Amino acid sequence: MMGMLSMVLLLISGCAAGPSEQEKELKISAASSMRDAMKEIGELFEKETDFELVFNFGSSGTLAQQIHQGAPVDVYISANRRWMEDVEQDSLMKAPSIQTFATTRLVLASSKAQQVEAEFSRLDILDKVSIGDPESVPAGAYAKEALIESGQWHKLEKKLVYAKNVRQVAAYIASGNVDAGIIYASDAVVLDDLNVIETIPETLHSPVEYVSGITASSKKDAAAKAFLEFLKKEKPKKILADYGFEVR
Repeated sequence: MMGMLSMVLLLISGCAAGPSEQEKELKISAASSMRDAMKEIGELFEKETDFELVFNFGSSGTLAQQIHQGAPVDVYISANRRWMEDVEQDSLMKAPSIQTFATTRLVLASSKAQQVEAEFSRLDILDKVSIGDPESVPAGAYAKEALIESGQWHKLEKKLVYAKNVRQVAAYIASGNVDAGIIYASDAVVLDDLNVIETIPETLHSPVEYVSGITASSKKDAAAKAFLEFLKKEKPKKILADYGFEVR
């Protein structure tokens, strides 16, 4: 009997010695356009800490809605300030933690296989153009701004094919389902089958900012702060630059 009791006590003491696997998880909801860079940065962070990063990628608007609905998230990375402000205004973010850490450019792209001849100022000559849904996808909202500012929005409305995130726009372009689409320069870097036709002038749309912050519900402040500080280090900044982002 004593042998069995000793074994139980040993197991209990072993469990109490360190954090559980669940306690070591840091949940990060990030814009889908950050997928490749964040996965690589995450691997570096995990090597330097005891934490495991669990990523949830999607459109910034969808991720914001998930936070509104109580999804367990420690760090939110939005592809624009609008959706960060949306959750911040409802006291769902720890305001002092919010920071802009990267930017990128908006580009018009086509499939390399199709060799589409077009330019941003004359998209009306094309049959189908894809953009992210402006209501939930920052890339789509930026694209709509640029199309309105360039006087093309009303001409193109019936030709637009909306996507649920910027990577879906890229998939539509690559598959030939549309003639061209508006994506981030950072997406064009990682997708070999896309051809960048033109970089869209920044004067036509709001700055493409990537904004990060810690959620109000997070119980892992130290780890979350460490991750946000990690983004400012040289190796993560180089990874971001390699993937087509301009780092702050």
